[in-house]
Amino acid sequence: MLVQYVRTGKGKKVGVVVALNSDKIGYSLCNPLDEFDKNYGKFIAEKRAETGKDFMVKIAEVINRRCAYGKMYSNICRIVQPFIDMEERAARYFG
Repeated sequence: MLVQYVRTGKGKKVGVVVALNSDKIGYSLCNPLDEFDKNYGKFIAEKRAETGKDFMVKIAEVINRRCAYGKMYSNICRIVQPFIDMEERAARYFG
């Protein structure tokens, strides 16, 4: 399993992206009002990854559109680039 944490500009962990293989990628994000728990975050991301990459790509596209239009102001905008990076990394690692 590949793991990449999502961080704020100050380095605080707020989420995680995991890849079980090149087609199973998932994420979890912490509500900005809560404290991030890396074990629980990885658990949620793994469960989402089990649904498959296509489902996660659709979610990432919606997030990206909303962030582009400034309709989201939370940690969710931070997930787009790490998700794309993980997709590329998983393709290289798992072939």
